[in-house]
Amino acid sequence: MSTLTFGFIGLGLIGGSIARAVRYFYPDTEIIAHSRTRASVEQAVADGVINRGIDQIDEDFSDCTYIFLCAPVSSNAKYLEQLKQ
Repeated sequence: MSTLTFGFIGLGLIGGSIARAVRYFYPDTEIIAHSRTRASVEQAVADGVINRGIDQIDEDFSDCTYIFLCAPVSSNAKYLEQLKQ
């Protein structure tokens, strides 16, 4: 099976919880994340929940098998525009 890559936009209660569950059930997968709160991304890297934090939504997300939009609904529309390419 090829390696799965998960992308997260938003690492609050929902995004952080889903990312932890993904790490638990798929320990060898790559997880990348972006959040407007840089401290949450840095903590997730330090805790081993994600592999790397992304400063902006760009081509880094194009290789993701799955992307979770866990930001506020009003922000997700903007993020979808950035991701759709």
